[in-house]
Amino acid sequence: MSFVAEVKTNNDPKWYRNAVIFKTWGEAHDYGLDLGNRWTAVVEMRVAETKDEPNYLWINGNLMEIKKEAET
Repeated sequence: MSFVAEVKTNNDPKWYRNAVIFKTWGEAHDYGLDLGNRWTAVVEMRVAETKDEPNYLWINGNLMEIKKEAET
């Protein structure tokens, strides 16, 4: 199980997410808070579970991509 941050924007009932997926709920939460501070239209944020594979880490306020090893 992995986690994503989802946001609602002004006058829109839908939840939106991007392709940033985290291993932990805490990483997704902290990233979502940061995203809400940068996007002026965000009115609500939540963390949702996903079966997608994690592809990012949130370390000390920085987004770090998880690099996959090349298959041979």
